[in-house]
Amino acid sequence: KKGSKNLFKVLNEKRASADIYSSLAFTSSQAEMLSNSFRTGAFGELRLNLANVLESSGLDGVVKKTLEKFNINTEGRSLSEILGGNVAAGQNLDALGKQIAIDLAQNFPGNLNREEVQIISSVGPSLFKTNESIKLITEIFQAASLRENKILDGANELVRSEIAKGTDPAVIDTKLDDFLRAEKAKLQELDLTAFKERADALKAQTKILQAPCMYKS
Repeated sequence: KKGSKNLFKVLNEKRASADIYSSLAFTSSQAEMLSNSFRTGAFGELRLNLANVLESSGLDGVVKKTLEKFNINTEGRSLSEILGGNVAAGQNLDALGKQIAIDLAQNFPGNLNREEVQIISSVGPSLFKTNESIKLITEIFQAASLRENKILDGANELVRSEIAKGTDPAVIDTKLDDFLRAEKAKLQELDLTAFKERADALKAQTKILQAPCMYKS
C-alpha cells in the first residue's frame, strides 16, 4: 500500500514537472514573438520605461521636435518606435521574462542539463537580451519539454506494464526509481554543443544593438 501511494506521488510530480516545461516553452515562444515588436537588447528596460512615460504624458511631439534640433530624423515615426517599438509588446515581454524566472526558480534545476542552466542564466528572456538570445532559450525550453514528456510517458508505461503483470507495488516503486535515476543520468550526457556554441557567440558579441539610423543624411 505504501509503495502504491509512492507510485502515485512520483508520477504526479513528473506530470507537474512536464506541465511546467510545457508552460515555459509556450511562454518563451510568446516572448520571442513579442521581441519582434519591441527592440530588445541594450538599455531595453530604460527605453521601454521612457517610451511609456512620454507616450502617456502626451509629450511625444515636444520631444520629437527637440530631437530634430539635433538632426535626428523622426519623420513618419512615433517616439515609441524610435525608442524600440510597441510599448505594450515591450511591457508584455518584460512580464513574461519575469514569469519565466519565477517558474524556473520553483522547479530548479528540474530536468535541465548543467550546461542548459548556464545558458539560460546568461541569455534568458528579458528586455536586455537580443531577439537571437530569446530564440535560443525558446528552443532549449522546447527541447526540455519534449524530453520531460517523453520521460513521463515512459514512467507511465512502465507502471501500467508492471501492474498488468501483477507485480507487487513495492517492486514497481523500485523499478520506477531505477528508471528515473537512469533518465537523470542520461541528462548530463546530452550533446548540447550546438546550443553552447550559439550561446557563446551571443555572449561574445560586443556590438550594442542600434536603432535603424535616425540621423538625417
